[in-house]
Amino acid sequence: MSNRLTKKLQKKLEETLQKETKKLQNQIKELKQGDPFADPEHASDNAAVDTDVREQVGHDTIEAQVKDLERKLTDINIALQKMQKRLL
Repeated sequence: MSNRLTKKLQKKLEETLQKETKKLQNQIKELKQGDPFADPEHASDNAAVDTDVREQVGHDTIEAQVKDLERKLTDINIALQKMQKRLL
């Protein structure tokens, strides 16, 4: 049995991966917009210490989530590149 993909199946997989890429990119964009450090007024708002801590934790959490999503995007891009090489 061959382990090669049919062209039809490969095209369907590529479409699925492209949709997943767009979904991940949108999630990253939304996370970055929700980052407390994205607010230009953040540096000068003189917030209470507990607020600063919450903002830092929120920022760190968002940063970790973004890195995870970016790793997934990298994996998808690698898969797409490999699939394209098989077509050549």
